[in-house]
This record gives sequence, structure tokens and C-alpha cells, in this order.
Amino acid sequence: MTTLMAVYDADSCAGQCDAECYDATKPGCGCICAGRNHGAGKKRAVRNTRKYADQWLDRAIEANSSILAASIMPDAQALARMEGTEAEL
Repeated sequence: MTTLMAVYDADSCAGQCDAECYDATKPGCGCICAGRNHGAGKKRAVRNTRKYADQWLDRAIEANSSILAASIMPDAQALARMEGTEAEL
């Protein structure tokens, strides 16, 4: 499962967007993307994350001032090469 973005506080992961969101088939999203990637599929979710990551990080920090770090997926082309799906992007 590819985590596209995650934010961390001092104790643990405070929010993330991963396959549980972008591969979802049922409504309702409580992850860091606020529904943008929900059920969108991996290809579109990668694009959305590259486009909106800064906004999502800002919103996460506003909601939880104890955010200390963020992890954003690697460049989409690098991700594709790692997973052998370069032709799909």
C-alpha cells in the first residue's frame, strides 16, 4: 500500500492518505486529503497529491499545531519506476 502523504506529531502518524482512501469504494473520507483522493484511483491520487500537498499540509498544521514533520510521496515518475508502472503515468 502506497502512502502518498503523511503528517506526524511527537507520538505518531497524525494523518495520512493511502490506498485505503484512493482505492475506496464506499463514501466517507477522514484522511489528510479531505476527500480529494477518495476513490480516485492511484494514478489520479498521485497527481492530486503532487498538486495539493502544500495546501493539505497547511490545513493539517492549522488543525493540529503539534505537527512536527511531513512525508510526501516521491516524485510521481520515481514512484512509477519503483512500482514498474511508468507507462501508466
